[in-house]
Amino acid sequence: MVIHSSKDKKFFSLFEKQSNLNYRGALYLKDIIDYFKKLNLITKSVAADEDKKWFIRLVHQIELSHIVHKIRDLKQEEKDIMKEFNLLLHKTLVTPVDSDDLYDLSMKLMKVLNYIYSSAYRIDVYRAQETVKISSKLVNILVSATEESKEAFNILREMGNVKPHLEKVRILERRGSEAYIECMSLLFQTENEIEIIKWNDIYIRIRKAIIACTKLSEMIKYLIVKYG
Repeated sequence: MVIHSSKDKKFFSLFEKQSNLNYRGALYLKDIIDYFKKLNLITKSVAADEDKKWFIRLVHQIELSHIVHKIRDLKQEEKDIMKEFNLLLHKTLVTPVDSDDLYDLSMKLMKVLNYIYSSAYRIDVYRAQETVKISSKLVNILVSATEESKEAFNILREMGNVKPHLEKVRILERRGSEAYIECMSLLFQTENEIEIIKWNDIYIRIRKAIIACTKLSEMIKYLIVKYG
């Protein structure tokens, strides 16, 4: 598949924008998890002062909500991209690939950010506690998977060699399954059953975001075989 017209290039430009939003969303989610670990160290340093701990947690919740709002803003950006995509799709008589395939590709891109936002949103509304033994390993894998997807889309319009990036996503998905088990093993070291339930729900959604990246890479492979 070779991209010729300006409209053809516009489709792939929109996909690149979506993949970049996914990567930025994953980085924001990583900021949230890293902030928990930082907060845990701070609260330990003032363990004897309950007033200070209460204030620190209040500031933490405000900061956490602020990051969640940033991810929500990304979703709004994605909605704007989808409006532009749908308009372009309806105006274009001849598309670089089948219009159904283009739409399916865009939907698979959207799923990644949806899972990222649902993970962050639940951390916020659950008021998940920093005292639970949490791990950043799973979200680090998500960041890597979204980065590989972003790089793949950057060269997809010219049908360059995206295979190394897609293969890395597949490997990362397998590592994500292993990391989820490790995260849960660490989580069960706490005696707070409610927090275990909260973080299990959050970890599942982060894992689903990684799986969504794999589904996306499989779609790209399909398009290359079908139109290459």
